[in-house]
Amino acid sequence: MNKKAFQYDTKNDLHINEEWNVPSNGQGASFTAFFGSRKATRFSLSLETPYFGLPNNRVSQENLIEYGTCVADALRDIAAARG
Repeated sequence: MNKKAFQYDTKNDLHINEEWNVPSNGQGASFTAFFGSRKATRFSLSLETPYFGLPNNRVSQENLIEYGTCVADALRDIAAARG
């Protein structure tokens, strides 16, 4: 992650089974949980985006794109390490 990328503080996370974040189908509340349960799925990933950031790092198109770039770079590094 770099300073240009969108950042947030985990103290604001909403965990599973809190408030509205409750699975209603028994498979989980996320895109990843749904598709990850299907036999044909080889890889499933969802990136949830907080609605706000930090005082000096508010959500913007630019920093969300940079965040996505950081995630893609990390996935590429993991894949390369595994061969």
